Amino acid sequence: MKKRKKILHQIYPTYLVVTFGSLFVVIWFVFHTLNGLFLDETRRDLTARAELIKHHIKATGLTEPALDAWCKTAGSAAKTRITLVLPSGRVVADSEEDPARMENHTDRTEILQALQTGSGSSLRYSATLKTQMMYVALPMTGENSARLVVRTALPVTSIYSALGGIKFNIFAVALVLALLVALVSLVISRNIALPIREMEQGARRFAGGDLSSKLVLPASAELASLAEAMNDMAGRLDDRIKTAIRQKNELNAVFSSMTEAVIAIGSNEKILRVNHAAETFLRKSRQALNGTFLYEVIRNHDFKKFVESAVKTDRSEADLPFELDGKTHIINIHASALVDETGERMGALLILNDVTRMRQLETMRKDFAANVSHELKTPLTSIQGFTETLLAEPSLLDNAHVVRCLEIIANNTKRLTTIIDDLLKLSEIEHADRQKDFNFQEAPLADVINSAAAICRPDLDSKQIKLESDCPADLALPIDPFLLELALVNLVENAVKYSPNNSEVGISAEDKGREVHVSVIDHGTGIAEAHIPRIFERFYRVDKARSRELGGTGLGLAIVKHVAQIHGGRIEVQSTPGKGSAFTLIFPRPM
Repeated sequence: MKKRKKILHQIYPTYLVVTFGSLFVVIWFVFHTLNGLFLDETRRDLTARAELIKHHIKATGLTEPALDAWCKTAGSAAKTRITLVLPSGRVVADSEEDPARMENHTDRTEILQALQTGSGSSLRYSATLKTQMMYVALPMTGENSARLVVRTALPVTSIYSALGGIKFNIFAVALVLALLVALVSLVISRNIALPIREMEQGARRFAGGDLSSKLVLPASAELASLAEAMNDMAGRLDDRIKTAIRQKNELNAVFSSMTEAVIAIGSNEKILRVNHAAETFLRKSRQALNGTFLYEVIRNHDFKKFVESAVKTDRSEADLPFELDGKTHIINIHASALVDETGERMGALLILNDVTRMRQLETMRKDFAANVSHELKTPLTSIQGFTETLLAEPSLLDNAHVVRCLEIIANNTKRLTTIIDDLLKLSEIEHADRQKDFNFQEAPLADVINSAAAICRPDLDSKQIKLESDCPADLALPIDPFLLELALVNLVENAVKYSPNNSEVGISAEDKGREVHVSVIDHGTGIAEAHIPRIFERFYRVDKARSRELGGTGLGLAIVKHVAQIHGGRIEVQSTPGKGSAFTLIFPRPM
């Protein structure tokens, strides 16, 4: 991982670069300007001296030998090199050398400029004096043309020497100033970096779990706002962590105290977590179970198939036999989807409950109801037959009281017979084997719906109720047509009983992808929400007086529920009192 620089090491070098860069530019500009000023001043001084020499020569009218002597004397006194040159380039006088020995000066820059423009100057190395010189040349004009060029010169080493002292002083001041700025920059950088470093330490405390301490607010408005935001974040995070810990403790308490065995598994069927009841049921410790494949712990073929289905479906439930301690136990298993914090499916949650005793009692109750129903059916048939015979006897028709009593006996006998018939149907459904006793086949739902509607047609017509059906012709499922017809007839009969005359009842089937919904909808009296959880119990009635009046047995919805369960589905209810009800049979599509 690339090592990151501290903010001080980023800010301070920047300050130094900016400071020293600025000073360098300023010093360079000052030095360059001073050089120019000094050279310009020297050029003006040499020009003034050349003018004086011109006037002196004009005034005295000296000849060539005298001019050379005068130049040597004047040059020595003025510490200036004086040279007199003819337009032809021949040197006639010079303060430093013998003119006769000097080269022709026609090609000298300052001489050429003086003859052409009236003045000339140059800065160049003197081969005669072996040093860098500044030259200024002015022509002495005659009547028609220049008759002599006066040239003055000074060595620039003296200028550079004088400039050197000034530059040294400037550089020394600049250096002191740079050090002072560097020191101030260091202090400023530290003042900027210090609160950030303190905030970093505070953030590390937050990351370590110490959310109670607060950050000190820096003087800077921006950093103060950041510190306030971090303090607020720490406070909120502290509250959320405490809430999460409290909820976790509550969940662990509930999880541990549950008498049902709870097993959380991943999509790969590995055990993620178990509670104490699951440890007891599986006879292994939590540490030994976590991370183990469930089929390695529970070797049961039916259970393995159930788990494979559970990790793919949202919820499922089944009663499965298990051999425990040499006895067969019935374990009710409820499975629901296990999702992560993003809502993605990560496995399933299994709840195992030993319902052996409960199922035994239910079997006893069902057997008792079935046996009693069989025992009652024969005498009831006899009672009904003899009652009908007596009602057909002409000698008794004149006695109104006897006829009335016989009709009451006949009606109640029919009612009891209907109840017993429903009990026998329910018992037959409950005791039947799904694979052997039912005729499951891929059948169109439209045919079953139309058949149920035909059976209920007399009841519909008696109350002038319109039946609307909506089912795709190609929608088919593996079903037992007789059982589904029985369930739909019960639902439609209920809808007709509790709907007003001239109303409407609807049957619809809809493909939902993974499920198929078959709904019966009415616009009748509806069911209060408090009654909905119990309406599928045997003999439960919302309005007992009205149910007796309408001839209900209290078993129709129980039969519907068992039909749905035999098909691996369920039934749901939505109802609003005074507006109607919707009963929906939900069947899973085969995988």
